[in-house]
Amino acid sequence: MDFQGFTYYKDHWYEASAASPTGGPWHGEVTICAKAADGSSVKIFEHEPVPGQYFSEGEAWQHARDYAEKLIDEGRANPGAH
Repeated sequence: MDFQGFTYYKDHWYEASAASPTGGPWHGEVTICAKAADGSSVKIFEHEPVPGQYFSEGEAWQHARDYAEKLIDEGRANPGAH
């Protein structure tokens, strides 16, 4: 798997993004990957929506970063955790 554009954080890789598909409020989403027991990479969350709506792209992106790190810190982004 190519992790270009992903951020490495505590044995995980995540990608945070923001979008405003209708020109209205901004929304964030995250993709989080980790290593499986056999050493391969596995997607834990793919395009997981971030709770909330935001006024700007930067705000939505920052909340997406924070949300990804929160999921990792809480152990919810580990293989087999959900």
